[in-house]
Amino acid sequence: MDTFYTSKLKTTCLNPAFKWSCLLFFCIGLSYHANACNAYTNFSYSVTNKTVTFTNLSTGVNKYSWSFGDGGSSSAQSPVHTYSASNRYMVYLYAYDTTLSNCYDTTSFEVLIPGCSVHAGFGYSISGNDVSFSNSSTNYLGLSSKFSWDFGDANTSNSEHPVHTYGGTGPYTVMCVIYDTAYSNCSDTLYHTFSLDDCDVTIDFTYTFTGPKTIKVTNTSVHANYFNVTFDSNGEYIYTFPYPGTFQFSLFGRNTWCTGSNNNTDTTSKIIVVPGCHADARFSFGRDTNSTFAGILYDYSTFRAGATYKWHFGDGDSSSSMTPTHTYPGPGKYNLCLTIRDSICVSTYCDTIEYDSSGNMVGMTVPFSLQVIDAVLSVKETQVREDNISVYPNPGNGVFTIVKDIHPIRSVRVFDLQGKLITSEKFDDHKVSLDLSSLTNGVYMFVITDNTGITKVVKVMKL
Repeated sequence: MDTFYTSKLKTTCLNPAFKWSCLLFFCIGLSYHANACNAYTNFSYSVTNKTVTFTNLSTGVNKYSWSFGDGGSSSAQSPVHTYSASNRYMVYLYAYDTTLSNCYDTTSFEVLIPGCSVHAGFGYSISGNDVSFSNSSTNYLGLSSKFSWDFGDANTSNSEHPVHTYGGTGPYTVMCVIYDTAYSNCSDTLYHTFSLDDCDVTIDFTYTFTGPKTIKVTNTSVHANYFNVTFDSNGEYIYTFPYPGTFQFSLFGRNTWCTGSNNNTDTTSKIIVVPGCHADARFSFGRDTNSTFAGILYDYSTFRAGATYKWHFGDGDSSSSMTPTHTYPGPGKYNLCLTIRDSICVSTYCDTIEYDSSGNMVGMTVPFSLQVIDAVLSVKETQVREDNISVYPNPGNGVFTIVKDIHPIRSVRVFDLQGKLITSEKFDDHKVSLDLSSLTNGVYMFVITDNTGITKVVKVMKL
């Protein structure tokens, strides 16, 4: 919007002899006028049934844009618009002076299209045989309302939020009616059947495998009408896991009719083991900076407890240790392979290693050694609280639960303090469990990797 600037300086000339010079040098009026934006937007309206006639009262403008609040619009100066339903609509008018740059003004009014617009709703809280009904009915146009209740036991009420004492456990069918007193035949009615134990929600489910990684979850919950998954009309839900592993499946539910009750929600979780190949052999090479002719092999493999390791070093030697050390006889290329075998499948990964006479990975003139270590053995324990990871109970004597708030957990590897890999498990959940009851008491390291590839290390104590 252009701006109007003005600046004036005045003084008084006391000596007539200096009248003109005084006027010339001191009585100066300086003003600067830019192109002034005088856009002013306003309008009035009148309503007949659902048709609104808008009267444009804007000044200093020559272009208009209307938004009627129901998806309709117009560029007319004073449009007429018909709405399809009784409601409240926020109408906006944008007006422009196209002869100036960035010169516009806007205003808005809420337009009421009168009519019947009521919706019945209620909830309840239960204490013994006393039921307190919470009326959530709406009269959207804000006109006066009245209510009528039938409690299903031959008792009624006209209160907005009644309290009723029942003589038995039910079930009872409650009727709530809202009336708009400004209109004839304007009402809405809601029925709901309940019993006095409906707010005691119990969530449970069973499951069966319908495929290698697919389960059918059957809802066996009591008194819940909302769940964090969508069950079909038979109370069943189909879920497919991303890969074999150990997963925690959780079901949350509540009774949306119950208000003010501590028992209207419940959650249950079950550990589900998805059978299949858990072996995943992976490694990479690195140079040992503490020794000229020595290399380090970083093992990134994952597997379940009970799997076997087999290293083939490419020179005829092999090892069944998870973290072996091997010395090669001399120069040359060596195709090194790792095979991990579990009860279901086998995973093999191979790569070529070669060092030169300077200790670089190309060729060799003297024997050189290779040490296999786990990729996370040198990682320090991460500050758990800062990364929203919690492990509990810690210390513990059996099952440890790991919770990660932001990204779901992809895998957990457990090491002892000597760097020995105890077990490696795959997951796909924010909350997982590990059963270490068979391990000897002591301190262990949990290496937790989320689905973004970020790895955190947590120290736990097994009692």
